[in-house]
Amino acid sequence: MLYFKNPSKSPGTGAVESISLDLTQISELYISLDAFTRMPELKLLKFYFSTSYGWRYKRLTERYASKERKKVKIICEGLESLPDELRYLCWHGYPLKSLPLKFNPEHLVDLEMPYSKLQSMPLKDTKFLWKLRRIGLSECRQLTEVPDLSQATNLVSMNLGGCSSLTKFPNISSNATLTWLCLRETAIAKVPYSATKCLRKIVSLDISFNRRLRNLPSMRHLTSLKKLDLNYCSNITEFPDVSRAITELYLCETSIEEVPYSAIKSHSKIVVLDMRYNTRLMNLPSMRHLTSLRKLALYGCSNITEFPDVPEEIVHLYLINTGIEEVPFSAIKCLSKIDSLYISFNTRLGNLPSMRHLTSLKTLYLDGCSNITEFPDVSGAITHLRLKEVPYSAIKSLSKIVSLDMRYNTRPMNLPSMRYLTSLHKLDLHGCSNITEFPDVPEEIVHLYLTNTGIEEVPYSAIKCLSKIDSLVISFNTRLGNLPNMRHLTSLKTLNLNGCSNITEFSDVSGAITHLWLSKTAIKEVPYSAIKSLSKIVSLDMSTNTMLRNLPSMHHLTSLHKGDLHGCSNITEFPDVPEEIVHLYLTNTGIEEVPYSAIKCVSKIDSLVISFNIRLENLPSMRHLTSLKTLYLDGCSNITEFPDVSEAITHLRLSKTAIEEVPYSAIKSLRKIVVLDMRYNTRLRNLPSMRHLTSLHKLDLHGCSNITEFPDVLEEIVHLYLTNTGIEEVPYSAIKCLSKIDSLVISFNTRLGNLPSMRHLTSLKTLYLDGCSNITEFPDVSGAITHLRLSKTAIEDVPYSAIKSLSKIVVLDMSYNTRLGNLPSMRHLTSLKTLNLDGCSNITEFPDVPEEIVRLCLTKTGIEEVPYSAIKSLSKIGSLVISFNTRLWNLPSMRHLTSLKTLILDGYSNITEFPDVSEEIVHLCLSETGIEEVPSLRASLSSVLRYKTLLKLLSNMFLFRKIIQISYEFK
Repeated sequence: MLYFKNPSKSPGTGAVESISLDLTQISELYISLDAFTRMPELKLLKFYFSTSYGWRYKRLTERYASKERKKVKIICEGLESLPDELRYLCWHGYPLKSLPLKFNPEHLVDLEMPYSKLQSMPLKDTKFLWKLRRIGLSECRQLTEVPDLSQATNLVSMNLGGCSSLTKFPNISSNATLTWLCLRETAIAKVPYSATKCLRKIVSLDISFNRRLRNLPSMRHLTSLKKLDLNYCSNITEFPDVSRAITELYLCETSIEEVPYSAIKSHSKIVVLDMRYNTRLMNLPSMRHLTSLRKLALYGCSNITEFPDVPEEIVHLYLINTGIEEVPFSAIKCLSKIDSLYISFNTRLGNLPSMRHLTSLKTLYLDGCSNITEFPDVSGAITHLRLKEVPYSAIKSLSKIVSLDMRYNTRPMNLPSMRYLTSLHKLDLHGCSNITEFPDVPEEIVHLYLTNTGIEEVPYSAIKCLSKIDSLVISFNTRLGNLPNMRHLTSLKTLNLNGCSNITEFSDVSGAITHLWLSKTAIKEVPYSAIKSLSKIVSLDMSTNTMLRNLPSMHHLTSLHKGDLHGCSNITEFPDVPEEIVHLYLTNTGIEEVPYSAIKCVSKIDSLVISFNIRLENLPSMRHLTSLKTLYLDGCSNITEFPDVSEAITHLRLSKTAIEEVPYSAIKSLRKIVVLDMRYNTRLRNLPSMRHLTSLHKLDLHGCSNITEFPDVLEEIVHLYLTNTGIEEVPYSAIKCLSKIDSLVISFNTRLGNLPSMRHLTSLKTLYLDGCSNITEFPDVSGAITHLRLSKTAIEDVPYSAIKSLSKIVVLDMSYNTRLGNLPSMRHLTSLKTLNLDGCSNITEFPDVPEEIVRLCLTKTGIEEVPYSAIKSLSKIGSLVISFNTRLWNLPSMRHLTSLKTLILDGYSNITEFPDVSEEIVHLCLSETGIEEVPSLRASLSSVLRYKTLLKLLSNMFLFRKIIQISYEFK
């Protein structure tokens, strides 16, 4: 632990100008209230995570980032002040809700506080922010507002990405020099025009992943704006009005339906236009005049049916999964600079015109274009080609081909010789089940993929010259016999024979092999002579070889880091592995004992998985294995004692064992444990206190029916699973400090009574109480809750006071509460997307839900009427299920509900009229209704049938015959 206290008694501290601390190097940091009061000259304060996956890279490495954050515990109950002389303030994971009120940031230049707990930033006087140049507050998920920045005239960049509670566009100075602004994944719903007027020098604006964001005001006046990112802003329906200076425009997965020519005619400098996954987007206007355009991405735009009219300067064109049926020669004849053309999975696309003149074209993807029957006429410059078949006449012209991908061509075919394609480095024939002969490839081949083909033999003559081959994948060739000697292939690093069930002998490979995959073969024995020279092997996978006997010693394989023997049920002895082993998987083997002698030297082991070894007895002490982080013993039903592991353990799975007791002595040193899973230990009694386990974030006791007391856990717990236990009470004292809990699942505890108030648990997002039949009161939870399951309880009433503050609730499930009466208005719960009241037979009124509702389940309720006033504003509803409501009569018109895709009215016996729905409906279920006839059937269903609507009308035979007839007529 590192302490920062009032340094008044330490000589020289008043002259300290900088503090820099790498938080990854400590476990705990204590900062007193007055820690910085005697450091008036402090100019640089930096508490940071040094690792690249610590704080800066959210999406790709979030799992690792969360692990880094858990390595340090910051104890700081408050700060009186920060030095006013600070120029650089960097505090990753700042633990307080606001900056000190006494802090005067008049000299502050850089503010970097990502992943902090900041909620607001009240400052004494914002007029002193004029020196501020950079703000980095990314992933501050509780931040609701930023300070007034109207005086921050020197601000250059601001990152508020991931501040998901931020609802207002920041107030920026009209004289600001701001060039880079990131508002990705915030809750901003509107960008006022007045706000954009202050962005006169902005170069890059990222507002992506703002699903509430509506169309933007005109930004034509922002003549410095080069890059605008609106990816995944699904409520944007109009092409943005930007200046001609724009060079990169990202509009992936919006709701834009049209790109008017007037919107793009002046974009002479645009280089990248990305409109992927705009499923409503129609054909584009001519872009031939956009001479700077190099990349156009229309991947997944299924309504685009015409090849786009692009400039001859285009380099990369992505048209995968569109509705294009033809590529006219006139559209491509001038594309002299095109390098990549991706038209995969266009099932209506016919044969292509000649592209022999496109000498810059290097990459052509046509995989999944099932209507293409002829090999494309391409130039010899092509290097990467994906398609179904290559005839011999075409092969000889592909002299520069580097990668040839013909995956999943199931038609009968014989490959011509490719021995003279000396540039070919990669050949992929994965899934070509009719290929029965090993391909004749050049000796320059590096990667060869032959998974799921019909190859029965690999002749020595076919591989003897493959001196450069690095990867050979022949997995799941069930007819393939044993391979010839490959000891001479000294470049071969990876050999994958998984699923080759006719292979009975361990492959004879060179000592250069690093990855060997032999799972699901028929190998019975691994001779020592076959592995003694594999000094470089890193990973050996022999999993699910049910005939495989015990292995010879692998102690000498000092490069071996991963061994996988899971499912080798005939292996009865713990393998003799090198001390360098890191990951060892022994699930579902026949091992009965783990001798201490077998594990005493495996000092680098990180993961040991011995799950579902039903004969395995208790393990020897593993306290000396200080690198061991993960131990899985779930399903080892003969284990009766809690394992003796080192304090380094982070993940421990002990579900479905016979453990009856967890002694305090066994867990007292497990200060780094993050996950403890003891599900389905039906003999397990109440646990000792775990309040000292400061790293424990997840505890799973699901199905431990003998546990009757709520576990004594620390405030750091995040996920707590107590389904199907014997808990009868949740004392307030047990939960009052659980300030970080995110998920609390106590489902199907039939003895559990009403819960104490949890309004103070502001981190709690998920609460499951379904099946707790003794609960009679709606739980008192905070407004932070997002998922609340209360099905099959005894709740009779939901007071308005209980739900009025649930502004963030997304899912509310109260199904099968047969005593539940009508609900209060929920119109103000604007985050609510799913409401499930199935089986609530005492509910007689249609619920008053917000217009943002997406899914509404009302099966087997007592509702008698659906007033038009109750549904008229439900513009986003996608699924409405009102099945088996025997008292309900005909519905009002729902033609205006254009988002409604699924309407299920099965068993709705009182309905006599065909429902009046919009043409966007996809699933319409009307079985066991009283409908006999649909007036103007052709008019009612013509547009619907064109959208491939599923009409489930089997119990209405008279109507069904009419539907079949009309369907036939509209084919």
